[in-house]
Amino acid sequence: MSEPGLPPFESIIAGLTARPLARCVVVAPHSVEAIAAVAQVVAEGAVLDLTGDRARIKNLLAEAEVDVSAVRIHDSGDSDTAVDRAVDLIRTGDAEFVVKGSIPTADLLGGLLRQRLPGRSACASHIYVMQLEQFGGRTVLLTDAGVNIEPDLATKAAIVENALQLYSVLSSARPRLAVLSAIEKVSTRIPATLDAAELRLMAERGKLGAVDVDGPMPLDAALFPESAVNKNLAGEVAGQADILLAPDLNSGNLLAKALVGHHAPAMGVVLGAGVPVALPSRGDTVATRRHSFYLASHLTRSAATSPNGCDRE
Repeated sequence: MSEPGLPPFESIIAGLTARPLARCVVVAPHSVEAIAAVAQVVAEGAVLDLTGDRARIKNLLAEAEVDVSAVRIHDSGDSDTAVDRAVDLIRTGDAEFVVKGSIPTADLLGGLLRQRLPGRSACASHIYVMQLEQFGGRTVLLTDAGVNIEPDLATKAAIVENALQLYSVLSSARPRLAVLSAIEKVSTRIPATLDAAELRLMAERGKLGAVDVDGPMPLDAALFPESAVNKNLAGEVAGQADILLAPDLNSGNLLAKALVGHHAPAMGVVLGAGVPVALPSRGDTVATRRHSFYLASHLTRSAATSPNGCDRE
């Protein structure tokens, strides 16, 4: 019988990096940080395609002493062209997943979703995998911190679906999902609590698949058993959530930055655009960027790449 929850973060990374990276395309790696991650995976044997400003990329590669024989640069004059070239590489099979370089998230995902790659569906969403040092080093998923601005109930259900797809690749245990809110009671004054209650009912009726869902639930009650007891919350999810569903992008993004802002181990990916998209934020460490490469690569080799397009950042 499998241990409940997600494996330790280090174990996940060891599993992800046990296989070579699938072929990928990095869109607009025009920053030192983006090229540092490229340099890391190239040193580990990856072969990459890069789209963007050729001269700028070549200068950054030279400064980072990257083996240029391991990369192909596709000169692209602007963001739209860089995304279009990446899509061409996906369509021809020359790349299997996409990595965000320095391009704004909205430009990257907007371009990918407009192209309607095979496999995309109703809603793309971002999922962080992170180790929470503040909560005993547990590994959790946090969604959506990067794509859907103010998701409605249907969008939240699709976000849950994407998170469950990723979870199933990392663990065979039954997932426990907390629908986060500032309070644990349903209130018409806080619409997110109404959605949380609806999602809980949907899960109870089997509409969300094999998952235990509870909410509305404050963050501390989702992660600390003592806090759950103090708030009179019981059940499978309270105090031991594996997946955290934020009520909106603003709160999800703030929470993600608070949790990984001190360089806690993390990685992020978008499911729903037709292919996995490694989506580091501008402030992410090189390690987080590297981990995100390997997570997206692993997802290309699994059945868990079902997508879903809604609001975008």
